[in-house]
Amino acid sequence: MLRNVIAVIIGIIVGMALYIGIQIFGLFNVQKQESMAFLLCIVAPLLRSFCGCWIAALLGSSRPMLLAMIVGIICLAGGVPMALMFGVLAVPGLIMFELPLHPLAAWLAGFIEQKRRAAGETPAPAPAETAKDESNEKQH
Repeated sequence: MLRNVIAVIIGIIVGMALYIGIQIFGLFNVQKQESMAFLLCIVAPLLRSFCGCWIAALLGSSRPMLLAMIVGIICLAGGVPMALMFGVLAVPGLIMFELPLHPLAAWLAGFIEQKRRAAGETPAPAPAETAKDESNEKQH
């Protein structure tokens, strides 16, 4: 339980650090305003959500989808004021496009981690020679 709480906190911190890094990069690259508006208003929040959710799902001891969704909802709650302050000013109607993508990014991160864990838990198939030897032993 404690490991899951710590994983959520670390996921939020990593997501916010990535978001702040992209924002700082965007502030210093002011030559291309059109592409920076898209980067800062769409790509940065979705990267924050996906990376934070994936880190939380990766570090958690159980239920990676639940941990990813918790971080995704927190990123969504933090993204609403930011989208209202910055997104609406840059591109009208952006909030209707950006906000539904946060839970989708969280689901994708949780899904990837679930599939990774499921692949790690399946036993490896027996080598062909060992399987032949066992089948010959059963016949004799």
